Amino acid sequence: MANIGFLELDEPTLIGEINLFRLQEKEASASTQEQTIVPDAGYSGMDSVVISAAMLQNKTASAAETAQEILPDSDYYGLGKVTILPAPLETVNVVVGQAQEIHPTAGNYGIKQVNVPAVSLQEKTVTASQTAQEILPDAGYVGFSKINVNPALLEEITATATEIAQEILPTAGKYGISKVTVNPALLQTKTANATALGNVDVTADAGYYGLKKVTISRLLLQDKLVNPTTVSQQVEADDGYDGLRRVTVGTATDNLPAATFADRYDFTINAPNEYDTTFYGLQQISSLTLPDATSIGIYALYTQAAIPPISTLNAPACESVLSYGLYGCALTNCNMPALKSAGNYAFAQSGQRGATLSLPALQTAGDYAFNNSKYNVANLPELVSSGQRLFASATALTTCNMPKFVGTVTSQRIFDSCSALTSVDLSNCEILANYFFRNCTNLTSLTLPKLTDIESLAFNGASKLADLYLPNTETVPTLANVNAFTSAGTQTTAGKVTVHVPASMLSSYQSATNWSVANIVLVGDL
Repeated sequence: MANIGFLELDEPTLIGEINLFRLQEKEASASTQEQTIVPDAGYSGMDSVVISAAMLQNKTASAAETAQEILPDSDYYGLGKVTILPAPLETVNVVVGQAQEIHPTAGNYGIKQVNVPAVSLQEKTVTASQTAQEILPDAGYVGFSKINVNPALLEEITATATEIAQEILPTAGKYGISKVTVNPALLQTKTANATALGNVDVTADAGYYGLKKVTISRLLLQDKLVNPTTVSQQVEADDGYDGLRRVTVGTATDNLPAATFADRYDFTINAPNEYDTTFYGLQQISSLTLPDATSIGIYALYTQAAIPPISTLNAPACESVLSYGLYGCALTNCNMPALKSAGNYAFAQSGQRGATLSLPALQTAGDYAFNNSKYNVANLPELVSSGQRLFASATALTTCNMPKFVGTVTSQRIFDSCSALTSVDLSNCEILANYFFRNCTNLTSLTLPKLTDIESLAFNGASKLADLYLPNTETVPTLANVNAFTSAGTQTTAGKVTVHVPASMLSSYQSATNWSVANIVLVGDL
């Protein structure tokens, strides 16, 4: 291939078969869009392209509360400079005294300064009162710089103890009481003489609050020996004596056995003060008849372990047995149809297993009246009230009927540890005091139609108690403590006591205090 040189010609010239190209110089203006620059007709290409400078605009804008978009005007390529004028801010004066929102006025961008005047506060003095008080500043003040509270006016009061409760109040104009001085009660020391007729009531004289000390003079009692006869005889103390301490009955002859004496024995037995005042002449008598005796006194027939007991007692007119009167007598037959009251320990440790005790007129009984007695059955149809531990530890007792017994919160442990008890009639009982049926381990079912109150540990240890029926439709008994059923029903199929209540009362039981958390199952099936 031959080398071809280039000639610089003013016009394209055909040299042989080779054409020479014409190149153009061109100018263009900058734009906001992409542009294509091509040579004009008659030109094969461009020798150079001159782009003129873009036309930029200088612009001024004012600050605004919202963002603003600043664009160049038409015919301008863009912005060379943007000048933002400062935002117009204002100074605001406010008045204090209440909460307020502060905004710039129309035409202002915001707030440059808020002028708040000095607050006017008040110093005030108030006095304490018995009721709450609202303290407000006076007119012209917006609040308080200081509040002085004067102390409450209290007084000292002196009072004297009285027999009844008294309410001590401050006098008019006084806020309260700073000190109460109670003068001691005026108590009296008194001396009284004991009698052979029972209890002695000793009361303070007028002007005294009560008794500080009571001295009871000792009775002068006589020991007396009598010989048995075939007719009734009245044994009285000699002159100079207050009564009899001991009556010794002489030895009976072959024609006058001791049993004959027992059948004729008709005076009132009364032996106050000392437990060892047993009528030792009765030691060999198993049957005793007291046809006219109206009362058996304190310790009168108290029986000690070494003394053979009285098993049959016939006292048709007797209305009271005082404390320890028949203590320890191994009675199997007790005929006392008129007996109305029994004192503390009156029948304690008496009776024999297999025996039934029936006292059809008995209305009241003291503490421990039948404690540790040995009767299998006790019928007390008129008994209304008793002290504590009425039948406590009577381990032979299987059946007890007390349909009129009401009960009080002090009638505690009535059947405590009556381990053989299986049947109880308490159809009028309202209150089961503390430990009422404690350790009644053979009691399986119980109905209490009028029950209103169950105290602490009332059924504690009644391990076989399966069913408790409470048919009262008027009220839910108060359950003083959830421990009332502690260890109760543990030997039953359910492992708890099932408490049967009227269907209409079930929800009331479930919402009543302690009933829903006690160790029981509530069933509304009555």
